[in-house]
Amino acid sequence: MHNAWLILEGEKKKSKEFLMKNSAVHKVFRKGNTDTFTMEGRYLGKLRRVILGAVQREDKPLGTN
Repeated sequence: MHNAWLILEGEKKKSKEFLMKNSAVHKVFRKGNTDTFTMEGRYLGKLRRVILGAVQREDKPLGTN
């Protein structure tokens, strides 16, 4: 599985990129599982959108299983 990131955008500001990455202990984005993440940051105002993306791994290009 690829590592993913998100950015929260509010009425006032945008968050920094938050990386949600796999580790030997915590495998994220597995089918049938629920993943929970906690992030800290400054006040952004009312939430307007969430921007999601994935980081391509060299050993497994995006779009492959």
